[in-house]
Amino acid sequence: MYKFYLLFLVAFASLLIAQDAQAIIEKADRYRGADRWGCNLKVMDLQKTEDGVKLVAESEFRLASKVYRDANSNTFKSFVQFLSPKQDQGKKMLMDGQIYWMSFPDTQNLVRITPSQRLTGQASAADIASTNFSTDYEGKVLGMEKVLDKDCFKLKLTAKHENTAYGSLDYWVEQNSYEPVKVDYFALSGKMLKTAFFRDLKMSPAMGGVKVHELFIVDPLLEGHVTRILYSNMGPEERPDHFFSKETFAKLNLSVAPLEVTPLQIIKAADQYRGSENWAFDMTILDIKRVENEVKELGRNGFSNVAKVFNESDDQVRKCLCLFTSPDSEVGKKMLMDGQIYWLFFPATKNLVRITPQQRLAGQATAADIASTNFEYDYNGEFGDPKEESVLNTQCYRLVLTAKPNKNVAYHKLHYWVEKDSFRPVKIEYFTETGKHLKTAFYRQFEAAAGMNGQIKAHELFILDPVEEGRVTRLLYSNIRHKDNPDFLFRKEHLDK
Repeated sequence: MYKFYLLFLVAFASLLIAQDAQAIIEKADRYRGADRWGCNLKVMDLQKTEDGVKLVAESEFRLASKVYRDANSNTFKSFVQFLSPKQDQGKKMLMDGQIYWMSFPDTQNLVRITPSQRLTGQASAADIASTNFSTDYEGKVLGMEKVLDKDCFKLKLTAKHENTAYGSLDYWVEQNSYEPVKVDYFALSGKMLKTAFFRDLKMSPAMGGVKVHELFIVDPLLEGHVTRILYSNMGPEERPDHFFSKETFAKLNLSVAPLEVTPLQIIKAADQYRGSENWAFDMTILDIKRVENEVKELGRNGFSNVAKVFNESDDQVRKCLCLFTSPDSEVGKKMLMDGQIYWLFFPATKNLVRITPQQRLAGQATAADIASTNFEYDYNGEFGDPKEESVLNTQCYRLVLTAKPNKNVAYHKLHYWVEKDSFRPVKIEYFTETGKHLKTAFYRQFEAAAGMNGQIKAHELFILDPVEEGRVTRLLYSNIRHKDNPDFLFRKEHLDK
């Protein structure tokens, strides 16, 4: 009986490890593509010489992808249109699950190719068409390794079926963010074919999140030979099914104009600089006033915050637990933002009091200013008049955000300026439902957060008092980091623990 129980535990543990590996692969896939999307690819084949770096070849493609889901499996399909060089224009490729087809414009012939077929440089058909490992490979966690100063899971990915470009992969995924970092490609024989690095992970506003913008492939045989796959013009694309059909794709055209960004996409992209889904941060709030030539500190408050996104039915609920850490008279207090509801806990009396999001807690900072770092779920947005405006010598989109119906927000309306090139939030003006201007704030100190794998975050919100001249409130963010806290921390019943 004991032996049977031991074998059961070993088998169960192996199953959990496999599930964890698959979850890591799926999370990393989110940085590489989406269920329904499109992008442009530029592939540059480069060789280092004594005289510098020589461009051996350059090709451009347009990609559209779609995932078909059923009860038992997912099928990943992609349509690739060749844009350059001139001799390749008109060629088209279809990835239909594990089957690849190539169409040639001069003959109208359809030729089946392998996913390992080289298209340009070190880039295979699969490298161009597929941005998904989870449907083709099953994984196992081998351990932890540091790559490029990042703590990574090291995984072994083994092909689920015969018709893959690679027999196996060694795959490194950053531990906290699940960003893909590095991959080694191997043939079925075990021969190493090449190494690639996922680079230029940055915000794609149209996709609403961080995406890989470059795959940097190193040739293991020819020193100084690299292939760069550069991704641009990303965006959601809902293509009809006939774009992904062998019988019809050769007659269709993927060429599209550059995507126009929407207010919602801008808001969503700017939110990425203000927070994250599962994260933690410390905050110091300084209430200061300039008196003649002197700056006086009127108050200093400290907080330690953890936040988490809960997926409930068809909606997302954002929660944040704030611990008061200073001054001494405030230590032990706790505030919980539970979606639209705010609770304040007093340790001396054990009382739990519901407060409003506009409750002032320190200087000009309200409960919502301290706990909430997301506008996307609380506000509708539209372009202002003018649509673009220069703020602090920065060209910005100007947006007007209005609270969604039945949202318990601190501010009914916001005027919001977001940098056009980077989508960083720059300036915000807060208004009541009557139109009264409450305050103005500026986002400052955009720096890499080491605890967020180097993601750029705003480290200061600088609030101006519109009534009292010379008085400002500074919200300073520090120790910003990924953190997945247990659900019970975000229950009001747990605040007295």
